[in-house]
Amino acid sequence: MPACFRVNSHLEITDHGAFAIGEIENGVIRIGDTVALDGSTKLSIIAVEFADDPATRTSQVCLRFREIDTTSELMKLVPVGTLLEVASAA
Repeated sequence: MPACFRVNSHLEITDHGAFAIGEIENGVIRIGDTVALDGSTKLSIIAVEFADDPATRTSQVCLRFREIDTTSELMKLVPVGTLLEVASAA
């Protein structure tokens, strides 16, 4: 069963790239796992980070994809609200 990740927002960090920010709804996500968007577009996860908000005491997960360099590209391919099915690399 693939892991599921819901995209809540996007973030670009200088010298680090564009990240999809959201929540893992089930499963485990690791570097090297992949996401198939429309059957033909495949994205490889190259970073899994955490975004903490001390004011609200919440954390969200950030995913970086090898094939996407800018936030504008990311927003077109993976809009807010998208539920990604993540396939394990193993």
